[in-house]
Amino acid sequence: MPLVNDTADSSLEYLSEGIAEGVINDLSQLPNAKIMAFSSVAQYKKRDVDAKALGRDLDVKYVLFGHLKKEAQSIVISVELVNAVDNSHIWGKTYSDSLDGVVQTQDEISRDLAEKLKLHITDEQQRLLSKRYTENHVAYEEYLKGRYHWNRRPGGVAKGIQFFQRAIQEDPKYALAYSGLADSYAILASFGYDALSPSQGMPQAKAAAMRAVQLDPSLAEAHISLAYVNLMYDYDWRQAEDEFKNGIALNPGYALGHHWYAHVLWVLGRTKESAQELERAQQLDPLSPIIETAVGRQFYFTRQYDVAIQHYRKSLDFDPTYIPARLALALVYQENGKPQEALDELNETSKILNSATPGLGDTFPPVISMIGRSQALLGRRAQALAQIDKLRTLAKTRYVPPFYYAAVDIALGDRDEAFKSLDETLQQRYEALIGFQC
Repeated sequence: MPLVNDTADSSLEYLSEGIAEGVINDLSQLPNAKIMAFSSVAQYKKRDVDAKALGRDLDVKYVLFGHLKKEAQSIVISVELVNAVDNSHIWGKTYSDSLDGVVQTQDEISRDLAEKLKLHITDEQQRLLSKRYTENHVAYEEYLKGRYHWNRRPGGVAKGIQFFQRAIQEDPKYALAYSGLADSYAILASFGYDALSPSQGMPQAKAAAMRAVQLDPSLAEAHISLAYVNLMYDYDWRQAEDEFKNGIALNPGYALGHHWYAHVLWVLGRTKESAQELERAQQLDPLSPIIETAVGRQFYFTRQYDVAIQHYRKSLDFDPTYIPARLALALVYQENGKPQEALDELNETSKILNSATPGLGDTFPPVISMIGRSQALLGRRAQALAQIDKLRTLAKTRYVPPFYYAAVDIALGDRDEAFKSLDETLQQRYEALIGFQC
C-alpha cells in the first residue's frame, strides 16, 4: 500500500507513493510471487480499509501497510505485514535514515519483505533486489517525482517530463529515468492525448528508450518502452514483439508490459494470445481502468458491443473521470446505431474535462471530432461540418491529427475528403491507424 504521509508536508507525497511503488517493482521481478501493481493499490489510498477487505478485493494473501514520518533531519518509515485472511500481524519494522538514504531504505524493505514471505530467492534474484539504479539521491528523488506525476496522467505527464529530465541531469546514466522519459513522450504523442505530433514525440521517446536499453540491457522497463515505440510509431510488429518478450522475461510481474504486448499480438492476428496477455495484466493490476478499457476494445473490434459496453462501464466504476473509457463508450454507441446516446456521453465527457481544466472540454480534439461524427450520423450535416471547422481553427494553435477530420467525413459520406485525411494520418504515422489494422 502507499505509505501514509504523517509528516503534514504534502510536498513529500511523492515519497510516500514512490517508495511503495519501488518496492512493488522490486518484488514483481520475482517469478514466484504475484505482486499487485501500484495503480490498483493506489485506488485505496486515503480509504479506510483493512487487510481482509484488500485480500478479498485484490485476491492477495498479505498486505504491507506503512507510515512515513519526519523526525529532525531523518525520514522514519514504519511498515507492517498483515495476513489478509484474518488481519493478524505477521511482521513489522521501523527504518530511519536521512532523505539522502531513502534509496537504501527502499532496498532494505524489499529484501526484508522477500525474506519474511519466504520467497526462496536465488542468488540472481537476490542480486536483482540489491540492485541500485542510481547512487545519486537527488536523481532518485527527481525520478520519484516524475513517476508521481506520470501516475496522474494525462494532466501530469508533461510535468513528469521535467522531473525525469532533472534526474538525468543529476545522473546521466540513470536508465530508469530515461525509460520514464520515453514513456512520457510516447503517451503525449498517442491517440487521445495528442499534446505532441508523432514526429515531435515519438523520436524523442525512441531515443530515450534506446539510451535506457544501452545503459542497462537488463532493465525490463527500458525494453517495454522501446517496444511501444516499435509498435505505435515504427509499425515494426516483429521487433516490437521481440522487445516485449525481452521485457516480460526480465520482469514477468510488470503489468504494463503485458498490457502493451497484447496490442501487438492483436495486430498480428493472434487474438487468443492477446486476450491471455490482457488477462495476465488484469491479474497484476485488477483495478486499472486503462487495462479494463483495453479489454473492452477487443470486444469492440469483434463487434460484441454489449460486452464491450460492460467493460467500459466497469472502467468508469474504477474511475468515473477516465476519459478514454468515455470516448470508447461513445464510439460503441455510434457503431451500434445509437448516435444520440453517444452525443449525450460526449457532452458529459466535455463537462468532466471542463471541471478539471476550464475550457478543455470545448477544445479537446477527440471530443470535437466524435461530436461531429454523432451529428453526421443523426443527419445534421451543418452541425457536423461546424465541428470540422472547429478542428481546423484549433489546428492553428496546436496539433490536431487529420484522423479526426476523417472520422467525421466518413460519417458524412464524404469519401474523397476522408481518404485525403487518412493518407495524411498514415504519412504522420499516427497510431490510430493501428485500429484499422485490427
